[in-house]
Amino acid sequence: MTEATIDFVSGWIGGIAGVVGCHPFDTVKCRIQSQGSGEIPVRYRSGWHCFTDTLGTEGMRGLYKGVLPPVLAQGAINAIVFGVEGLAHRFLQTRLREEPSKEVKIGFLAGMVGGFVQSFVCAPVELVKLITQHTAVGEHSVYRGNWETLRLVYRRGGVRGCYQGFWVTAFRDTPAFAVYFASYYGLMNCFARRKGVSREELGQQLIYPFFCGGLTGMITWTINYPVDLVKTRIQLDGTDGRPRQYRSSWDCFAKAWREGGARLLYRGLAPCYVRAFANNSCLFVAVELSKRGFHRLHSGESRGL
Repeated sequence: MTEATIDFVSGWIGGIAGVVGCHPFDTVKCRIQSQGSGEIPVRYRSGWHCFTDTLGTEGMRGLYKGVLPPVLAQGAINAIVFGVEGLAHRFLQTRLREEPSKEVKIGFLAGMVGGFVQSFVCAPVELVKLITQHTAVGEHSVYRGNWETLRLVYRRGGVRGCYQGFWVTAFRDTPAFAVYFASYYGLMNCFARRKGVSREELGQQLIYPFFCGGLTGMITWTINYPVDLVKTRIQLDGTDGRPRQYRSSWDCFAKAWREGGARLLYRGLAPCYVRAFANNSCLFVAVELSKRGFHRLHSGESRGL
């Protein structure tokens, strides 16, 4: 099994593990961000109020609304991210003759490549997820479930409709994954130097990928959250049959800023932090365990030959 294959499959497993652990917090984030946009009323006072209200009125099923698309696709998305980042990482190390000590720099550049490529899968998946999560908030929604949502989006706008919000998604994810991988490598290398071991050896102690992965997610979302709010509103714009509110991503940002400034752009960040830590701690633990298992399997097969 090649290193590229191990990266792809490990990313797939990690993506699924992350979704299972964090989707309720993602639902809260979506509902907090979307309220007050267009004709959607402001219903929730805080992330905790949104969580308890959704749980009380809709049960766990409400918190896991829209989970099927990310469960099916987040594995593929993370397989692309980790696979492409791994390929780009090894390419840059070879071509630029960078030493392993420059891993943070290489991770930043390779993460940009992985982030942009995965946007082609992420944009339509998140569009369906957001609309499905949003159905309990709007009163005029015609969407009933994930596949019905996808069918109606395609009927109304074709392939172009399915890619509503693609460029703002790419603008969010290209720098986000640069920061993402650079942060993880930087944190892991910092702990590895303190313990006098390699990053690979440190990854075998799962508390480190758990902590560093969770903190990496929080760092990335702190930087990236305002763009995500714009993306959420752009992708939901017009999906309820009403006229669109925004001419462009910049128009959406400007209106959000006039509406509430930085406080609005960071509304819902607290549940997002919880979601980010839960998602990425589970994800990196699953990735490290998967890589370790595949490497052992590969070495065992090599000895058998």
